[in-house]
Amino acid sequence: MKIQSSVCTPTVRALICLCGCGALVLGGCRATVLKPSTNDAVRAQNQSLKSQVDAAERAAASFEQQYLALKASDTTREPSSEIREATPRVTRITLVSGSMIRRGGGADTAILLFAAQDAFGHEMQAVGTLEVTVTGARAGHDAQTLATTTIPPLALRACYRSGFMGSHYTVELPLAGLTEELQTALITASFTDGWTGKEFHTDAVLRVIKKDAIKRSAAEESSSGIQSRGS
Repeated sequence: MKIQSSVCTPTVRALICLCGCGALVLGGCRATVLKPSTNDAVRAQNQSLKSQVDAAERAAASFEQQYLALKASDTTREPSSEIREATPRVTRITLVSGSMIRRGGGADTAILLFAAQDAFGHEMQAVGTLEVTVTGARAGHDAQTLATTTIPPLALRACYRSGFMGSHYTVELPLAGLTEELQTALITASFTDGWTGKEFHTDAVLRVIKKDAIKRSAAEESSSGIQSRGS
């Protein structure tokens, strides 16, 4: 097929070049599917064993620290004033951004993110018991308890999460009796320090968010609905 020169305008020539390039790309791009092999299972098992060894090493290091702490407490050795001053202590707990009351999705749920802070405002791990209550109320009606729980020290430790968005304790509670009329819920929490016995309190009001609204803007919806006070 011959193309008349009068027809070969710049636009036509560009289209011809693009079609040619597309044909070359499509002709040369062939996906190669690797067949499963016995090495896949070996690699997966190796990775699993590495994870188990890593977990065992962390547990052993933790037990060693506990032993050394107990051993030091049985002697007359006293930590220096600098060590005592550098040891972080809980000074407050707060409900942080990302917490929400979620309606729908098969079950109404309170997703609560708590942070413990030291004297410098740094987020830290805390050892103790956390008590949480979720209460719903609307004008002309009595307050209604939607959920309540007490989380002991070991279970609370398992709730700890840390990442690029910060560190916190994630607590998820199923809610009973969350009606369509309820638009907000009051969160009250009390943390009892396991070492000192001191209690810290926080409360916040969260808006009830439907699950489809969470998909659009979860962070914006939840953070703007938090009015948290900690002590």
